[in-house]
Amino acid sequence: MGAFKYSNPVIRILIKIANLILVSLYWALSCIPVITIMTSTSAMYYTVAKVVNGTGDGVTKAFFGAFKENFKKGILLSLIVAASGAILFFDLYFGYANYGKSSFAMVYFFIGVPLALIWLALVIYLPVMFARFDGTLGVILQLTAYFSSRNILRTVLMIIVLAAVIFLADYYPILLLLLPGLYMDIFRGSWERMIQKYLTANGYTEPEKTEDPEEAPAELTATEWDELFRSDEGDRK
Repeated sequence: MGAFKYSNPVIRILIKIANLILVSLYWALSCIPVITIMTSTSAMYYTVAKVVNGTGDGVTKAFFGAFKENFKKGILLSLIVAASGAILFFDLYFGYANYGKSSFAMVYFFIGVPLALIWLALVIYLPVMFARFDGTLGVILQLTAYFSSRNILRTVLMIIVLAAVIFLADYYPILLLLLPGLYMDIFRGSWERMIQKYLTANGYTEPEKTEDPEEAPAELTATEWDELFRSDEGDRK
């Protein structure tokens, strides 16, 4: 029956929605311990990029495979994000609560707002870099800072859409079964094009994963990434 073939656009859309719901459910459950938020979010992006859009081994296998692979490093990233976020929250809360009462509090508030936006931009990109690149935490954080600053307007749009997602999920919690995966899928193309375009422009190719470690291509080191960033900055000047 042609109507139920995978090549049917309607069937493909329904399958994609079902996969997005499944990966969003896995993400929500995996985030319950809190310290696994970065691990869960990077696994969700990996699954959306590799499975939901037509490649890979299946949502469940891809998600929990990526989750397991990045578990320890993801916990450390989650702790870093949580600690920095807590500091910024205290800064904003103190400045807002005492706004108008002292110039010190006003300075706290006006410094905290832009820092909070920068922090949010980094948090949005961090799981993507974590999912797409292997390396030390320093390399991942460097990549995150670099790519999040490449297109400010796109980053601002991501922040606005994320705020809308949080708003909708707060009023309609059931949407948590779709919105997380949908958010990743909306911006997946932008992230992938940005990464591929930059690597190609600088003469690098993304190493393909292989089951045999001896056959795996060498990965870029922190020093090589630093040289890549510096050369690009020099070209733009």
